[in-house]
Amino acid sequence: MNAGQYRPTFDPKLWTTIEPFVSEAVADALPQVTYRETELYVAIAPFVRWSWETAGMPLDRLSIFNVHLVERYVAVGLAHYTVAGRGTMRSRLLRVCDCLVGAEMETRKLRGYRPSDASRPYTAKEITILKSWAKGLSTSARRHDAEVILALGIGAGLSSDEINRLRVEAITSDDVGTLIDVFGAMPRRVPVEPEWERVLTECSERLPGDAWAISRQRGDNGQKLVTNFIARTRPDHLLTARRMRATWIVHHLNAGTALIPLLRVAGLNKPEALDRFLPYAGVVSDDEAIRSVRLAASSEKIR
Repeated sequence: MNAGQYRPTFDPKLWTTIEPFVSEAVADALPQVTYRETELYVAIAPFVRWSWETAGMPLDRLSIFNVHLVERYVAVGLAHYTVAGRGTMRSRLLRVCDCLVGAEMETRKLRGYRPSDASRPYTAKEITILKSWAKGLSTSARRHDAEVILALGIGAGLSSDEINRLRVEAITSDDVGTLIDVFGAMPRRVPVEPEWERVLTECSERLPGDAWAISRQRGDNGQKLVTNFIARTRPDHLLTARRMRATWIVHHLNAGTALIPLLRVAGLNKPEALDRFLPYAGVVSDDEAIRSVRLAASSEKIR
């Protein structure tokens, strides 16, 4: 393959601008790597396009083939990839950086992409940024979908598939607050965190019950709607349904939600399913643990 044979998946006008830079990078890196030429084009061209168009970097090697920019691109520009896919592209681009800028590399500071990252909750700052991203999208339909996805993921702990398949009629309420009736593999009723109730209440009041909660114009129940929406709208932070659900679960662990009720509303069958979230929960002192246990015991009736 050469530049003339490569067919970019982005705007051809952009390719015309960056093609000489990309082709020179591929030509210089190719003799030093085990990757095929086609694999280099597939990795380098979209990365350079993102770096130049989205990140605003000049077309010079020290600016583009920067390991920290690679990290940013993999996290944000490849948010729709699987963990394995991001890891593959990251490895390929870091090898190219090593070939083209050599001593400028600082790989000691880089973190790996591990499946366990999916259990890391979003920080309060990251959630604020994600809210701003949702409110700043270009159309009302996109803003609706983004806010509902965040509310169902961070506010109710639903999985990607559950968000995809949720109809508006599943958003209900009781005397205390908003509830989500979840169907499918893990049927349950989930109370929504108060912070996220407004978005879902407005959704249920504005739309008919048989409408889909997100992507309302689709013809069926959809596949990978959440993933595809995130890929199209490119939030500033890596957004995944797994991390949104992790945020909700860790919130309840820190709030002291009792184990059995938490397993029930989370749709989990075994306590061991919470193990991967425990490293992200807050540390409890002996005094706090004793006080919490005594309080729970005093409120429980003897059966």
